[in-house]
Amino acid sequence: MRTTVLMNKKIDWLNHTLELVVVFISITAAFMLENWRENRKERQLEQKYLDSFRDDLSADAGVLNAIIPANAAKLERAAKFLWVEMKNNNWPVDSAAVILANMMTVDPFQRKKSTYESVKNSGSLGVLSDYEMRAKLVLYYDSFEDVGIKEKLYFDWLNAFVFPFINNHVDIAAQKILSVQAVRGPLFKNLLVGYYALLQQNLQTYQSMNRMNAAVRAKLSQHREDGSSRIED
Repeated sequence: MRTTVLMNKKIDWLNHTLELVVVFISITAAFMLENWRENRKERQLEQKYLDSFRDDLSADAGVLNAIIPANAAKLERAAKFLWVEMKNNNWPVDSAAVILANMMTVDPFQRKKSTYESVKNSGSLGVLSDYEMRAKLVLYYDSFEDVGIKEKLYFDWLNAFVFPFINNHVDIAAQKILSVQAVRGPLFKNLLVGYYALLQQNLQTYQSMNRMNAAVRAKLSQHREDGSSRIED
């Protein structure tokens, strides 16, 4: 008898269907909400990185804007000495002393890369949603290696040639050149040619870095408001 009652009982398909739809909507809504939260969290992290990159790049720009004119002035002084004063074999010893002092005054590019190294090592570069901006950042920071190579070349040249010349022919404590003949000879002339070439190379590298720096900062500024608005959505 009981079996007959169960078999004759009708299944409420509409109710079951509605229940399934409600469950499906609930799961979908929960999934979409979680995705929204993760996306918002990722955008917040991206904005944090962008702000940190902006600070590092601004610091780099400050350094570059100081060392570029300083190196340009040294290059101009060296060029004048090389092509004007050296035409006279009795060029002023005082001018040679200034050139030697310039050779020893090194203005390296003290670059900041802590944010980039942190983002790169953590595998978070993909958080930066703008491909073009990410490419510019990678190119900029990868160029640090080229800067380091050229600066090291200059430092090695100083150690190999300039410092020995100064030790042999200059009284550093008295700030006096001991041998006029030495600073009017071919060795000093060769030093000046090498100095001019290396200084020009470094200056061009710094100028290139400054242009890249400006381009990346402009791209970061362009995305600042867009990034903030996406976070608020």
